[in-house]
Amino acid sequence: MKKSYQKPPLTIDEKIIHLQEKGMVIVDKDQASKCLLHISYYRLSAYWLPFEISKEEQNGRACFLPNTSFETVLALYNFDLKLRHLVNEAISDIEIAVRGNWAYQLSQLENGFGYLNETLYRDKNKFHDNKSRLKKEFDNSKEIFANHFKQNYEEKLPPVWMSSEILSFGSLSHWYANLKDPKLRQSIAKPFQLDKTIFQTYIHHLSVVRNICAHHGRLWNRSIQIPLKLANNPHDLGKTLNREQPKRLYNTLVMLAYSKQTLFQDINWQIRTIEHINTLPYGDLGQLGFPNDWENRPIWSMKDQKA
Repeated sequence: MKKSYQKPPLTIDEKIIHLQEKGMVIVDKDQASKCLLHISYYRLSAYWLPFEISKEEQNGRACFLPNTSFETVLALYNFDLKLRHLVNEAISDIEIAVRGNWAYQLSQLENGFGYLNETLYRDKNKFHDNKSRLKKEFDNSKEIFANHFKQNYEEKLPPVWMSSEILSFGSLSHWYANLKDPKLRQSIAKPFQLDKTIFQTYIHHLSVVRNICAHHGRLWNRSIQIPLKLANNPHDLGKTLNREQPKRLYNTLVMLAYSKQTLFQDINWQIRTIEHINTLPYGDLGQLGFPNDWENRPIWSMKDQKA
């Protein structure tokens, strides 16, 4: 049976006392006060969760493991912050490439408006839902190109190369998934050197991870609820993925590294990611889904690779 939420709000000083009473070591109270104010107690609580001993183990009162420090918790938070920036950087580049190739391939069908032909799509109801959502996004857009089109042309929706800049990444993944022709879907996936079925779940997954990043959500020690469909080919990619931890961030990082190499011949992001992963201040990389031999797997191995 549900109960009413009764926890009262606490002042910063009260929060510090509360953490200390649970056993957290706080060396610099001024720093802790600033962090609890600017980051918030609730956001930081996700990072001290692994240090907590449950109420059941402590006769009804939760406490921290011995020597748990606020500084270690903050180091984990900052590790995750930089990880989120790295992930968002790579997704941004890949998202732009997805938008560009989707628009190009569909623009070749007719005069730029062929993407609005319902016969292209498997599910007509989904097509009309996607189209209605696009119309709303276009009508609300304040972009210069959108206003110019609305003021000068009679069509209710713009050509595909404009729509590709208006659709959210999540919406774009739904347009792609609903395409009927497997050859068309494969032509969009081809520059990424991925099979169309792998690519379909990949861009949907990336849109979810992108939204986590955009809302400053936690990536460390997180289960991502929209998993990737794991590829077997190319060989190096298949051998690098971790099939035992399908919902952890590791496989996302593998796919991002692979896409950066494939699309841009860029291993700089990969090098920076490896360097950062090795700075994890607490715990083990299994919390991110990393296998023990990850650095020896093909995508991460720097042998014979040049920046």
